[in-house]
Amino acid sequence: MRVAITARNIQLSDAMKEHVEERVGRMERLLAPPVSANVVLLVENYRQTAELTLHGNGAKFHGEDVAHDIYVAIENSVEKVRRQIEKHKDRIGSDRIRENQKQPEVATSQPEAGGEPGENAPPDEEPV
Repeated sequence: MRVAITARNIQLSDAMKEHVEERVGRMERLLAPPVSANVVLLVENYRQTAELTLHGNGAKFHGEDVAHDIYVAIENSVEKVRRQIEKHKDRIGSDRIRENQKQPEVATSQPEAGGEPGENAPPDEEPV
């Protein structure tokens, strides 16, 4: 998984970088490769924001959280994205089940040979 981390108004420490890569790396097992993630960590006064955008399975998942602690914001945004992925997978799975249950209609009656009614009637009966 490719993880791009951007820090705004904050010094990105090695511990913070490892924490983000570990938490986001867990998302890889939920999606088929290739998976890429963009993480933006932003500090404004006392607000610490973590934004996570994940691209995988032909879909884009986005989670954002604001907290007083950057680690809490990271955890919450990862959890939001995880719920979105689970919901997406459930939706895709239920669509596939519905498609498999649809069966093409099969004609049960055979078409008649054609001609006038009674033409193919048995000889001792009169046509109606």
